[in-house]
Amino acid sequence: MIKEKCPICGGNLNDVLLTITKPDRFEIAVGIKEEGYKRQWIRCAGCGVAIDVHDAKNLELVEKLASAYYAVDFKNSSI
Repeated sequence: MIKEKCPICGGNLNDVLLTITKPDRFEIAVGIKEEGYKRQWIRCAGCGVAIDVHDAKNLELVEKLASAYYAVDFKNSSI
């Protein structure tokens, strides 16, 4: 059972659309480990939006990603 609520309408998130068990290159760049990794896209029963739900222990690292997003691919680039 998923305890998260939809940040848009407050509805229940109860329809798992996709479970991801390996971090992507951006998550790896901020230190998220593959061991025990799990992230899900879950549909809201109220409004139908799909929400990307991360494990609580990775949220702080994911938030760091916003400020370093382009550095992952373009760190040594001249663009």
